[in-house]
Amino acid sequence: MVFNEIMPQAYSLMTDVFGNYVVQKCFEHGSATQIRELAEQLTGHVLTPSLQMYGWRAIEVVDLNQQTKMVTELDGHVMRCVRDQNDNHVIQKFIECVPENVIHFIISTFYDQVVTLSTHPYGCRVIHVLNPIFNIWGTDIFI
Repeated sequence: MVFNEIMPQAYSLMTDVFGNYVVQKCFEHGSATQIRELAEQLTGHVLTPSLQMYGWRAIEVVDLNQQTKMVTELDGHVMRCVRDQNDNHVIQKFIECVPENVIHFIISTFYDQVVTLSTHPYGCRVIHVLNPIFNIWGTDIFI
């Protein structure tokens, strides 16, 4: 009942100061069908809510299957996302959760950008997340 009521407004609720919490709970506790339907609301629109103060939170809680589908929408926008106070969280979550072969476009965007990102208030957080996952200091990931 609640799901059916919020579905038509799900996209706008994702970016609402209070509505984003309702959407997060639907992603966390909905049935597989409900989660898929909700995630389809984001298809083709991942960049906009991820740059928004409340929208990124809904994207961050989707399951791995949905994250794997969504991440490709950020191809070509990685540096913009990393430098954004909200979307850097989405990039961090994708780096932590999505398989390396799917997010390789994110990692390759950082080539020749490590120093610049390391001195950026949000970029440094993303670079920091890379180390435990890819052991960047002990491998040739950026060489």
